[in-house]
Amino acid sequence: LLLSLPAAATQPDLSGHWVLELSLVISAKVPVFGQTELVTRTTMLASIADGVQHHTTCAVNPSSPLRMVTTIIPDSFIRNIKDKSYPITIGDDGSYRADFGPQHIAYDPAISGGDPPIEADDPAVFDWEGDGNPGATILIDAPLFGRSEVYITQIAHTRLIGQITSPDTITGGLNIAALHQRSIGAKPAIFASNPEATPVEEKSSFVMRRVSEGTTCADL
Repeated sequence: LLLSLPAAATQPDLSGHWVLELSLVISAKVPVFGQTELVTRTTMLASIADGVQHHTTCAVNPSSPLRMVTTIIPDSFIRNIKDKSYPITIGDDGSYRADFGPQHIAYDPAISGGDPPIEADDPAVFDWEGDGNPGATILIDAPLFGRSEVYITQIAHTRLIGQITSPDTITGGLNIAALHQRSIGAKPAIFASNPEATPVEEKSSFVMRRVSEGTTCADL
């Protein structure tokens, strides 16, 4: 009887340091240009210990097929994104699950009721970077206008659903529990638009790779 029992599965030890790269695809209806797909690539430095993962956001790089328009996420924006710690789940089949929880950008959800405010003078809105502008500031480079500023509020809630493919690699997809962004102002005002946007989960993905202890965002 003992010989016929299956051996207990051994879960891999994921303790250590990782680079986590997310690729989020969004389908958006952009004024003038129509329906298009936007891709945001986020690079994070992560560590895992005792079943808890911690990450720091290093870079956020949006891109789109609209080559004449470039969106830039400034370093001052990224520096104010709070680090996250959350439990991870590892299955006997090598599955991997992580839930970042909600991330609120430039507003207090306790005051707003949870959703991102739509007006710059909403009492829940605050100056994200301390640059004197309401909300969080992103930059737009476009012909004729040069560099413009857009002020936003945002909630994002991402879950990772993946598979441990080797002791040093985890890959998988994204489940977007929430993603709502509101433009609450802009200079010039023409850029303060709120296009319809929907995450495309089947095209979104993530990959985690081990890195050496002491690796920094600057190294990545």
